[in-house]
Amino acid sequence: MISRLLNSILNFFMKYPTSGNLSYMWNFGVSSLFFLILQIVTGLFLSMHYIPSEADAFNSVESIMRDINYGWLFRYLHSNGASFFFISVYLHVFRSICYLSFTKPRHLVWHSGVILFILMIITAFTGYVLPWGQMSFWAATVITNLFSVIPIFGNLIVFWLWGDYAVSTITLNKFYTLHFVLAILILIISCFHMFFLHKKGSSNKLGLNFYLDKAMFHPFYIFKDINFLTIIILIFLLIIGFFPNILSHPDNYIPADPLSTPAHIVPEWYFLPFYAMLRSVPNKELGVIILVASIFQLFLLPHIYPSRDVLNNKNILKDESGQLKFLNKEEMITIEVTENKNVEVLTRWGFGCKSYLIFYWMFVVNCIFLGILGSKSLEYPYVTFSLICTIFYFLFFYIGAFIFSETGQRIIIFILNKLKKK
Repeated sequence: MISRLLNSILNFFMKYPTSGNLSYMWNFGVSSLFFLILQIVTGLFLSMHYIPSEADAFNSVESIMRDINYGWLFRYLHSNGASFFFISVYLHVFRSICYLSFTKPRHLVWHSGVILFILMIITAFTGYVLPWGQMSFWAATVITNLFSVIPIFGNLIVFWLWGDYAVSTITLNKFYTLHFVLAILILIISCFHMFFLHKKGSSNKLGLNFYLDKAMFHPFYIFKDINFLTIIILIFLLIIGFFPNILSHPDNYIPADPLSTPAHIVPEWYFLPFYAMLRSVPNKELGVIILVASIFQLFLLPHIYPSRDVLNNKNILKDESGQLKFLNKEEMITIEVTENKNVEVLTRWGFGCKSYLIFYWMFVVNCIFLGILGSKSLEYPYVTFSLICTIFYFLFFYIGAFIFSETGQRIIIFILNKLKKK
């Protein structure tokens, strides 16, 4: 029974038919899984010595660092592993957006991935509070207070999260429990994420769902994953060995003090783009709505973009003079039957990508800029720039959907033809 189960699991991974043209951009899913397992294993060892108490939490972390054999190593593996986990996931998401991997029929893969991302955010936030440093305490106070904007039940939810009239030992115990339970839940949902991926198959750079040019995951891609992970792990160990605190905030090495507010409260670096969007408007309620919408908007992407199967229909014609024309199905059949040698038939996917990639790289730069603005103080001109970048963040997805729509591509063709005539 056990051997059959193991064989089924091995076949699930080893004999998985994959597109034959995947680049290293498709390796970030494997690196995300590696860092997830690393977080769970190192977190398990750290939990054996951590004390979730307002009086002892900070000292227990310092004891792990100084008194426990190789405690410093497990602490740095865990804290820096969280950063590398988010780096892998962010690059994984950016690759999916670049190649429209979220469109149908892979919408369930994307939806499960967004759920994982939300759970990651909650898990990372609860973990950020546990060291009970100055930044941990005040970040917990500020972020949990955001729930107070919920009508009627807001203050009740904040009181339930705190378990008291302020962030205290009860809050720390709740976050400690949630942090570990959510990590296991992420691992379980990751299995569903991989199941949906294997059911529908991986996307590819060309946007084609072809079934003839397939390569088995083993040995072709498993060695590619090993090579990629080796490089990532070497960089990871370099950071731990020489720059272990480069991704952490120095104020978190100061014990939490409820009577001393830091001059500038910031979350971990991987939350900074969302933090910038939260602060982009002076109204607290509107800021929370923007923050929530920025994440939950990701659920809508498969429903506002056309499927890549639709985009790969050859319905754009380029004649010998370079003029472009959008064809309907009947005209397309006529062109293919006559086999006219003086025309070139283009896919909507390939035609739309050229315009889409311009906005895509603007979107990537915009997200990086949001992260920088999130680390700045709340003053002019940072708030103004944050608002502009937030507006573009929301507009980008609809600009992309318009570019790939039939109406959008007709307009692009019209503009290109006009420019060619000039």
